[in-house]
Amino acid sequence: MKYRMAERFIKDMARQGWEYLDKHGIRMTGPYTAVTPVDLRHYKRRHFNAQTPVFGRNGSGPELAVVTLPPLAEADHWEYELAAVFLHKRLLVEVPDAQEEKEMLNKP
Repeated sequence: MKYRMAERFIKDMARQGWEYLDKHGIRMTGPYTAVTPVDLRHYKRRHFNAQTPVFGRNGSGPELAVVTLPPLAEADHWEYELAAVFLHKRLLVEVPDAQEEKEMLNKP
């Protein structure tokens, strides 16, 4: 599977005009989890009993921390990073547009 992904990476770069330099090889790092870990310890816990009003008169309740967690099945997906050396026949230069140029000149 990893080798197929590396081959697809090289073919995709070739379609964009890049030539793969084989003598440097391909470096693959990972696996990295696709899910960002969430630490629930810093959220404030609220305990309610019969004397604590859960909802006020206007229907609003106390401030509660709501955390959206990804589905558990997402933890089975892993990401890898591929790095290789490529060569392009043309010199590609990125030119900033007017807005970017203005932002660069206004930086202190």
